[in-house]
Amino acid sequence: MATVMDTAMAITGVTSAMSFRQDKQTTAYSLCLCWLGLALMFAGGSAFAGEWRIVPRVSVNESYTDNVNLAASGLEDDDFITEVTPSISLRGQGGRLSANFDYSLQQLFYSNDSDRNSLSHQLQANANAELVKQILFLDVDASARQENTSNSGRLSDSNISVTGNRNEVYTWRISPVARHHFGNYANGEAKVTVDQVLNSGGGNSTSTGSDLLIDSGSRFSRLPWSLSYSQQRVDNESGTISSFERFNGTLRYVFNRKYSAFVNAGVENNKFSTSQDDSDGFSWDAGATWTPSSRTRLEAGYGERFFGNNYSFSLSHQSRRAAWTASYSEDITTTRQSQLDRQLIPLLDAFGAPILDPGTGLLVQVPVDSATITEEVLVAKQFQGGVTLRGRRTDASINVFNTQRDFQLSGGNETVFGGSASVSRQLSQRTTVSLSGGWQQSELAGGTREDQLWNAGVSMTRQFARDLSAQADYRRVQQESDLAANEYEENRFSLNLNLSF
Repeated sequence: MATVMDTAMAITGVTSAMSFRQDKQTTAYSLCLCWLGLALMFAGGSAFAGEWRIVPRVSVNESYTDNVNLAASGLEDDDFITEVTPSISLRGQGGRLSANFDYSLQQLFYSNDSDRNSLSHQLQANANAELVKQILFLDVDASARQENTSNSGRLSDSNISVTGNRNEVYTWRISPVARHHFGNYANGEAKVTVDQVLNSGGGNSTSTGSDLLIDSGSRFSRLPWSLSYSQQRVDNESGTISSFERFNGTLRYVFNRKYSAFVNAGVENNKFSTSQDDSDGFSWDAGATWTPSSRTRLEAGYGERFFGNNYSFSLSHQSRRAAWTASYSEDITTTRQSQLDRQLIPLLDAFGAPILDPGTGLLVQVPVDSATITEEVLVAKQFQGGVTLRGRRTDASINVFNTQRDFQLSGGNETVFGGSASVSRQLSQRTTVSLSGGWQQSELAGGTREDQLWNAGVSMTRQFARDLSAQADYRRVQQESDLAANEYEENRFSLNLNLSF
């Protein structure tokens, strides 16, 4: 395993060799390098002693696709694509610092058309540091990834596809946090946040905000309460400004270990471009929570906000071999907020266990459900649910989702729903075979247009040594659309070699 100093020097050499053509890339990665340098410095200090795992990796992938540009029937181009991806993962937990860092430099080389060659950065990083013991903390995160620019175009889940419907996204966020405990009566927290979202296709934005929270201490075990205040100002590239302000109070009554009820009430003062009648006002909701055991929790609520009725629901249940989740929420949001909050690499598995080595060396998956990039504020109504089953040699999962986005200025809306399923079987100690499939339907322009995306695949992975593995993969994708130019079929074969150090 590489030492902290060796890894820091390697990263410095790689990043020094990079040339970014746009200031926004330089901005995002300057912050990333500052974050990594801070994490590595803390990791090497005795005051932050703990367990740190650093895994450099390189993967080589050869793919063949019969439709590299995802064109309609008769217009397809086939191609062989070579991918070389050096990457590094860091996981650390010290006395006063926890950090996760995953970075890949994906280079694609096309045999039939070198003009399509590309270099892409994928990053997910976050760190939480205790600067002054029990008083002052610092949260930092940054990301870089690729997304489909619009749900109304040809959708792809891979950077291999050349569609013209791809957007580079860079985000960073920094939040100093102060906390104080008022004995066993109350706990207080004050946070200031600055963040930025940068898109290669335009729509950049910066925001500043603050949050204040005071909630009850252990003395109020029967009647816990909280008071919160939040405000945010978003400055968009076009010059428009959106602001959000909310004061809220929560009171909960605990009947016993299993049952409790809650009520929230507050006031919103929002200012953004809208064609709707209201954008602020009084809000409330009430509901109940059922917790029959430490492994099961159900909560449901109903209320009203300026955009109408407001429903919420969450369910989680875990047994030794199964984990069930379901949730529904309604809230105002923006495209930029979705981009800030999106996590491409899970840090915990379905059973809540930390994922220490997320790297697989495979092609990075591009999210196929991304809100159309816009400065508009929107109301998002989201349902998602899933179950993960874990056996001795076989794992399986099923996930479903439904998202409705109502745009507050244009009055338009889009609904995206679908599901996915996968199953993997360990044939031997070193060999695993996996099957996966998914379906997504997008209803656009108020339901006047409909697109459907299907995918299915099979793969086999062989672990030759502790640090060396290979995978063979076949994948088929098909999109059907009311717009003929968006219909396509693709078959893709890949062979991958993954080496970690």
